Order: sequence, then structure tokens, then C-alpha cells
Amino acid sequence: MKNLFLVFVALISFSIITQAQDADTRKIDEYISKYVDTSYYYRDAIINNIDNKSYPAVGNYRIEQSFYYDYAYSSYHILRIISQKTIRSMMEYSEYYVYDDFQNLIYYIYKCEECGGKVIKFNGNNAQVEYSSNDEKIGYNYFISPEDQFSTAGILERSKSKIKLCSQITEIPCYEEELKYVKKRYKEINQNKNLERQQLNNMTVYLDKDKPVKFIIKENDEVKEFYINNDNLMFVFYSNSKTNLQWRVYFENNSSATLFRAMKNRELITLTDFDDKYSDIIDDIQEKFMDFRDAFK
Repeated sequence: MKNLFLVFVALISFSIITQAQDADTRKIDEYISKYVDTSYYYRDAIINNIDNKSYPAVGNYRIEQSFYYDYAYSSYHILRIISQKTIRSMMEYSEYYVYDDFQNLIYYIYKCEECGGKVIKFNGNNAQVEYSSNDEKIGYNYFISPEDQFSTAGILERSKSKIKLCSQITEIPCYEEELKYVKKRYKEINQNKNLERQQLNNMTVYLDKDKPVKFIIKENDEVKEFYINNDNLMFVFYSNSKTNLQWRVYFENNSSATLFRAMKNRELITLTDFDDKYSDIIDDIQEKFMDFRDAFK
């Protein structure tokens, strides 16, 4: 009778633990369903050990990194999500990095079937945990160090590294690196006192060793500045002295047709909104650039 009672207690305890684990898993899955819907996106992937060969010491070992993106008219590719699924020995866990239009990390989600999960919301360098399994359960995954895995600095560093990897294997640029380059070249061009100046129709063209690097068009109250790198548009600045309206449009290196950043005054405009609401700006930019190319032949 005593043995039966012990078995009964054990079964109840197991049932309670299982229910708690199921509730925990369901909660993480709710966040994944809400923020990691990949059904509408394209996917490129890198898979380590694609044939699932047994690794020394650990046995099962496989890492699959996926890059999810969609398209916009003016920006071509927009990175949406990067995921990494890791299988080591008997442990399986996944990480999801969710981005806004500007490749800023907005959510990091970690899920392990046996070890719970964690959901962290990002706003720049600030992070807030929205949901987490208890520390003991998360610690069951002996392949990670929770202090490193879930630190704000660690997550942001891994995110940047993965975006750079994505730019190497896809046609999606790393916006942070592109922006650094544009700012560097903008400064170099405007600080160069040796640029040759030519007047070409209604354009003032600036050349560096016979190579155009900048041209300016003045139309009534508006000044339009175009910066060129390797014969391609790099940066465009529109300013209107009457309305005080300013536009800043940044183009991917070596691609006059692919922009990665747009600002109305000092406000960032999402690339999808830019296509929908301000297509006249990009049309005007491309028209002026084609006029320049035709005139400079």
C-alpha cells in the first residue's frame, strides 16, 4: 500500500512538472508566433554539418542559420529576421533576432524545449525582459552561459556579427557599415580643397582628378546636392529655404538604385512608407541623376 502511495505521489509530481513545462513552452511559442512569422518572407540559410554526421565527443551537432527578408521597391531587400537553430548532443535550442526597417534589433527570443526560454525587447542599447523561464530551468542547457547568452552587450554583439555574415552571403547590405562609409566619404569630399569646379547647364559639378564626386542643382528655393562614389549615387541632400524641409537619402555602396536609409528633416522614414508616400522623391532623384549622366558624357 505504501509503495502504491509513493507511485501515486510521483505521478502527480510528474504531471505538475509536465504541465508547468508545457505552459512555459506555450508562452514562448506565443511570442514566436507573434514576432517570428516567417511565412511571407524569403529565406537564405547556412547549415553546418548538413548531412548530420556524428561529431567526436558530442555526437549530434548541427547549426542552421537562416536569414529572412522581403522586398521594397526602392530598397530591394529588407532584412526581417535572423534565426539560429543549434543541435548539440541531446540538446536542441533556437535563437531569433527580429529587426525593424533599419536593421535595429527589436526582439531577441531564445527557446529550448527542455530548458525553457527568454524574450527580450530592445530599444537601441536598452533591453527589457518581457518573459523568462526560471533561472534553474534555463541553466539545464549546459552548452550556454546564461550570463553571456542573455547579456545586452552579448546579444547586440552577436546580432551585429550575424548581420555582417548576412551581407556576405546575400545581397542585403549591412546598414551600419554602409552608413559609416557614406559619412566618411561625405566628410572627405567636403573637406577636399582641391576639387575642380565646373558649370554644366544648371549643375555645378565638383571633380576629384577628373572624376565627378558631387554636383549641385538649384531650383527656386530648393538646393539639391548629389554625392557620387565610383560613378554611383551615394548620398542625396535636398533642402528648401522657404519650407525648411530637408530630405536625406542614402544609397547602398555601388548601387544607385538601392537605398537603405531615408530621413525627412531629422526623422527616419521606414522604407516601406518611403515607397508608399514619397515615391516622387526617389523618382526626382533618379531623374536628376540620369540628367547628370547624360550631360557629363
